[in-house]
Amino acid sequence: MIFIDSSDKVEKFNEDIQNELKYSNSFITVDTEFIRENNPLPILCLIQISTSSCVYLIDPLKVPISFLQFCLSNKSLKKVFHSSEQDIEILVNNGLTINNIYDTQLYEMLLNTKENVSYHDIVYRYLGKSLRKSYVLSNWLNRPLSYKQITYAMNDVVYLRQVFIKQQKKLRDLNRENWLDDEIIDMYNSLSKIEKLQNSIDKDNIPIMKLLLEWRYNKSQELKLNLENIIKDDLIKNICRKGADFIHNLQHSRNIHDSVMKEFIYFADSISEQIIIKEPREYNAEIEILKTLLRVKSEEYQICPKIIAKTKDLFNFLCGNFNDVKFLQGWRYNIFGKFAFALMNGEIYLGIDNNKVKLYEE
Repeated sequence: MIFIDSSDKVEKFNEDIQNELKYSNSFITVDTEFIRENNPLPILCLIQISTSSCVYLIDPLKVPISFLQFCLSNKSLKKVFHSSEQDIEILVNNGLTINNIYDTQLYEMLLNTKENVSYHDIVYRYLGKSLRKSYVLSNWLNRPLSYKQITYAMNDVVYLRQVFIKQQKKLRDLNRENWLDDEIIDMYNSLSKIEKLQNSIDKDNIPIMKLLLEWRYNKSQELKLNLENIIKDDLIKNICRKGADFIHNLQHSRNIHDSVMKEFIYFADSISEQIIIKEPREYNAEIEILKTLLRVKSEEYQICPKIIAKTKDLFNFLCGNFNDVKFLQGWRYNIFGKFAFALMNGEIYLGIDNNKVKLYEE
């Protein structure tokens, strides 16, 4: 293990990365430790990276981390995370670009029906090791780090290498190793935060979303504060989806004490008449039938149902918005989409045999 807390220790890391790039299918495992509580933005306290030959603990409190840019942005080197979203968010917030990402939590959903398997559980499943969780919330700003903190931080990336290798073998054996490549690209590289938010609301309300984002940005500039942790994207999304009634409920909530939040809600109310709320068509029974089919196929292929189809996909399918339905393409179509069509066309039906739901052909 090498603890990088000064610039003179960076050279060994750079040499190691150059050596990794000489091999095909080279990869590193990455994790971070940070403190989010009571801070406008999370504070990055430690970056852990494991290559095939060494583990590096990088102290961003002592050394500029810009030297990681070549490594993390290099498209020939795979960066393996577990539950990567927060790690990537904080690395990007600290000026780094990350390419060629792999998330063991996401890909595990192609291998069993459970959603968002924890790191503790995935290490136990593949390696038979039980990890202690006691240092997740320890004070990572303290220096020097304790021996137990260092051991915990090292194990996170060391075990992740072993998990990744075993997981990849299982995916290869099932010919599923590239099934989520496009998903990863869309999730982390193609879409900005604003585009993700925009894709989550009705297109008629995008102008309202932009007004709310503009208000938050201008207020942030005025106060010289980052307001994204006070006025969250999810709040803006709900305002655009639910309209005036939702805003009025917020205005009368006893739980809102922050003056900036109150001002924001007042602004939202002033433009609430422009929000277009469409009455959804009722598809409750049909949705439940498709969900049952989805569970049957999920069990058959041992794939998490959420990774095959989400409720929004099922609703768009029933509405005939086929261009917005992921399960009508690629591997999802082969294991679920064509059966959804067959079910709705009366070519197959669901029944119960020995207390289990089964598919029957007409």
